[in-house]
Amino acid sequence: PIKHTKPKGGHLIIFNLTDLHFGGWGLERATETVKHALSDALTRSSGYPIEKILFVMGSDALHTDTAGYTTTKGTQQVTDGSSWAEAFKAAQAAYTHCIASLAPIAPVHCVHVSGNHDELMSYALAQTIEATFSKAKTITFDVDDTPRKYVRFGNSMMCFTHGDKIKPADIPMIVSHEAADMWGQTIYRHVY
Repeated sequence: PIKHTKPKGGHLIIFNLTDLHFGGWGLERATETVKHALSDALTRSSGYPIEKILFVMGSDALHTDTAGYTTTKGTQQVTDGSSWAEAFKAAQAAYTHCIASLAPIAPVHCVHVSGNHDELMSYALAQTIEATFSKAKTITFDVDDTPRKYVRFGNSMMCFTHGDKIKPADIPMIVSHEAADMWGQTIYRHVY
């Protein structure tokens, strides 16, 4: 068991578990990778007072978006042999495990970022996970279908995007326009 100190005006920890491509490289391997990443991050952060947790999901959580094993735009994909339903259930179980493990440490805010492989299915996955935790008082969600999510913590602003619909050179202008109020209220701005 990992013992965390109680928050006293502490830190934000970000779990950006994206681009997992469940269904593309072995469901067992993907699940174990998620569990290892969670355990490692919790161990490394255990000395810090955690005030809030930001859990980022989606952004190609699933390798394909259709029953025909294609991406959202129809590009055929080579899979690991698992069905789309098995991949969905494995991703759902992995994300649910993570959020349930994080909730006792500090309030968790979950955001969904769409990807280019799984725009529809990862949206459905995010909605399913939100419903799973609908009665939890310390878990909140931002799982709409916007391509970028913005979160403020103290004097820092964070933007999360998959990056497939935006050119790197355009990011500052787009971010400062879409989140103008948050941009103006913060000193530090980070794009993930």
